[in-house]
Amino acid sequence: NGVNFDIFRVRLAYGRIDWTNDSLEVGQDWAVFSPLNPTTLASYAIPGFSTSGNLWNRMPQIRYEHRKGDKSKFIFTTAVLDPNAGDSAGNPAVRVIGLGERGSLPAFETRIGFTTPTHGKDSSGGVSGHYSRLLGVPGNPAGTTVRSPIDSYGVSGDASFWLSSGFRVTGEAFHGRALGIFSGDIAQSAVVIGGRARGINSS
Repeated sequence: NGVNFDIFRVRLAYGRIDWTNDSLEVGQDWAVFSPLNPTTLASYAIPGFSTSGNLWNRMPQIRYEHRKGDKSKFIFTTAVLDPNAGDSAGNPAVRVIGLGERGSLPAFETRIGFTTPTHGKDSSGGVSGHYSRLLGVPGNPAGTTVRSPIDSYGVSGDASFWLSSGFRVTGEAFHGRALGIFSGDIAQSAVVIGGRARGINSS
């Protein structure tokens, strides 16, 4: 489900075709962008630290993945996603036309990464990016009086390394703008300043 629950309310539902080095997937799955989530007891229903530093979402998408290598693998993943910007604050059962749909483009994501065995388990790392075009119009978000294009973008680095068979270190770092759909910017994508919608930066 989405940040404001205006995405189809299932967690994961997709079809996937796997070949030796390639995969094609259609449905709702975790975003390619910023793929890690913390392990914590301080969570219920959604990943921990949502709106306080952890970017996450499960989104409708068409995804392609290419893998190269045997034990250590290079992995390239790209996806076209639902352009939802997480700006619906109304009836959660009704999907309204929001900032993302008004941008008239899907969202795009790519990740370049690798996996390698360490201590009998797979360690991994990668760099991912997200882009979508949002468009503020009168009344959306509230107070907007000027048609305001906003570039929603993000760049994220992720790493998960096993230092022994029972001890792993994971982490992510990101910077971006208008990432409310991923719980960035305390789940807000845009703010209205002088009648114009502007993307909120976050790191």
